[in-house]
Amino acid sequence: MTSNEKPLATLPIDLLWGWFVPGLGHMRRGLRRQGLVVLGVVTPLFVAGLFISDLEAVSREIHPHAFWAQLGVASGTLALVAIDPVGDKILPPSSSVLEPQDVSAWADTGFLFVCIAGLLNFLALFDLFDRSVYPPAERAADAARQAGGAG
Repeated sequence: MTSNEKPLATLPIDLLWGWFVPGLGHMRRGLRRQGLVVLGVVTPLFVAGLFISDLEAVSREIHPHAFWAQLGVASGTLALVAIDPVGDKILPPSSSVLEPQDVSAWADTGFLFVCIAGLLNFLALFDLFDRSVYPPAERAADAARQAGGAG
């Protein structure tokens, strides 16, 4: 079954599944290979970023603007926000901004990995939407029409 055989009414549900579990939306719409690629790239990148940064990468307090990029992988980001180990570990109420904090030397690298993973998953969701609304057969027909009209 391909993405153009599934009704468009199920697309929002598939997009939500793809947001929570990278690649699952593609797989639910019959795009197994693309879903496995997304799952195999985004999830290890997100998990590696978390471990490299000692679970400090996902934080609304430390990275308020980049948090929205990290939210591309909803399951991991929302779970970590719920337990939020960063707030107490890095910025206790009595600490000063000028005092050195106990932050991993690799925290920025892990933070970057998590942001890239989230943005890649957002890009994968746009791909899923595009493949579902405008199937490859229609793209090929449009390309053939444009090539015929240009010559």
